[in-house]
Amino acid sequence: MSTERSGERSLAIMYEGPGGYVWVKQLEHGGQRGALLYFANPDPRKLHAVDVVGMQELEAGVAAIEAAAAELSFCVIHGAYDPVHAGADITQFAGDCDYAAIKEHLDRGTALDVRFKALWPKLRTVAILCGDRYGGSVEWPLFAQWAVCDDKTRLQFSEVHLGIVPGWNGILNVMLKSSADNGLYMGQTGNAVDAHDLQRIGLVQSLSATPDPPDRRSTPPEQWPGLWAAHAGQCQHMLLEAALDLATAEAEPSRGDAPRLVSAEEHEEELRRRTDPEPYRALQAEIAQQASALGAEPSKDDLKALIRTVNKRLGELGKPLAPEAVRKLADYAARWGAKPYDQLLAGFAEAAQEEADLCDELMHTDHRRIGINAILSRKPEERVPVFD
Repeated sequence: MSTERSGERSLAIMYEGPGGYVWVKQLEHGGQRGALLYFANPDPRKLHAVDVVGMQELEAGVAAIEAAAAELSFCVIHGAYDPVHAGADITQFAGDCDYAAIKEHLDRGTALDVRFKALWPKLRTVAILCGDRYGGSVEWPLFAQWAVCDDKTRLQFSEVHLGIVPGWNGILNVMLKSSADNGLYMGQTGNAVDAHDLQRIGLVQSLSATPDPPDRRSTPPEQWPGLWAAHAGQCQHMLLEAALDLATAEAEPSRGDAPRLVSAEEHEEELRRRTDPEPYRALQAEIAQQASALGAEPSKDDLKALIRTVNKRLGELGKPLAPEAVRKLADYAARWGAKPYDQLLAGFAEAAQEEADLCDELMHTDHRRIGINAILSRKPEERVPVFD
């Protein structure tokens, strides 16, 4: 992807991953020298999930930046401008998964964030956010100190719907950059937070109004790739410009007290309602009855229609929240959330490892099995998780 523009000069490629996930480029902007780190999963089906190879290339890319840190004044981390960015590949969490491999992946992501935090005093780090982002695709950009996004960006910690919690310091970074209240709300509810609220609570410092995307439904299929590429390139350019301007600005953004996303009362009421298994048990029974009425070999169209019904009803109820994950996050926030910014940053490595360990602990529970099965199952009734 080209990053050239007026007043900007590429200097050297610092790293290119052999698997095509990551490259790091050194450049000059506004009279300052910095680095761009770009990540994108080369398999379009993976929606930019950070898998094992992707993590290895991120580690190598950060190592290249660390080695040149004395020559740099900033680092921008970004990825493809796409509508959806997934977290981990959840198929690896299904059934009797490889717990050791998952634990290693959690620990490596946590260690990578700690390395990013060690760069903060040396150079200004800025992330670019775009699209609907879930789980891990929210977390790795939060490794940077500051962020920019466009007005279509939405972030969502979806792990609580799967019976687990963020494993790469997602809650910790929201507590650090915004507040414990907002970190707990995002982690416990899994609700999406839009661009304007991200800026309001301090997770984003600059917001760009990018053009609306082309309408795919009215576009001939053969024209769509070119139209989308042109649109994505324009939007990526705008966001990169905003990130470079923030990265090279004379003064850093100021920090203030972050407002709450919702009131404490609204938060508690939502948790009460969505951790109650009974409405979801009733919905599961209703869907099972409708699935049975379709017969032993229902058509694909009938199954798709029933799954759309499931999704609609879950949208109306709100997806169920795994109670154990909700409780564990409350305990975690109670231990770390009251600490002031400087103390939380000083204890970041310990707090980060605790969040990763908490995710690993919940991986071993029945709630994880229920939550993952609800995503992957082809049976409509199993798409309604019931967390007892």
